[in-house]
Amino acid sequence: MAHAFSDRSAVATWDDVLERARDELPETTLVMWFSDVRPTSVDGDVLTLAVPSQFVKERLQHHHLALIEDAAAASAGRPLKVDLVIDESLRHASFDEGLAPDPAADTAPGSTPAPPARKWTGASTWVPPCSGRRRRFASYQ
Repeated sequence: MAHAFSDRSAVATWDDVLERARDELPETTLVMWFSDVRPTSVDGDVLTLAVPSQFVKERLQHHHLALIEDAAAASAGRPLKVDLVIDESLRHASFDEGLAPDPAADTAPGSTPAPPARKWTGASTWVPPCSGRRRRFASYQ
């Protein structure tokens, strides 16, 4: 018998999944792959999660699905299938537009603002090695 649960159930389940992921995965992995995932519903035995892109969906399916399903099952007290759906509105607008986040926006009153972010010029210039130095690319101003 399938029961449709409120979004609150999906949020609580996802919170438990994130708690377990924090225990088992590096912080960089959490930020990179889990930060833009949003729980949408638990319907019967299916937890539906919205992801920002096909790339994130494939990464979660191939590398983290077992952890997500195990943690979701532990939270719900029964096995749950995880359905990942793409919702491009979850993408960070600043990164879609090619803009760096504004560091001055996070500055507390009375503190020194961070230096401005370097701008991408859109072109790379190869700097030849000399005196045994490594090859490098200069692409920021």
